[in-house]
Amino acid sequence: MYDRLREDPQRAARIDRYLEELRLEQQFIDAMEQQHISAAELARRVNRKPASISRDLSGGLSTAKLGRVREMADAVGYDVVALLVPRDPVERKKAIGRVAKGLVG
Repeated sequence: MYDRLREDPQRAARIDRYLEELRLEQQFIDAMEQQHISAAELARRVNRKPASISRDLSGGLSTAKLGRVREMADAVGYDVVALLVPRDPVERKKAIGRVAKGLVG
């Protein structure tokens, strides 16, 4: 089904844009920019070397342990919500809706 969705070039471009926005590294970069926090400042807040934070923000978070991600999120005033979602699109939408409702309600 995913391949079928990507057959339309405009839709494929939208999917790619949304996926980029959802990347964990991009979410951190966005949060840091909103609060004017540099990578060096984040490194100081989590007691890590700036090079380590740079690696994390350049794709390293995809293999980071959840505790490290939570520590970094806390340092920028965010929470991490770990979420397992079904692959079935209908069930996925329901699961995400339930979680979203619980987070704001």
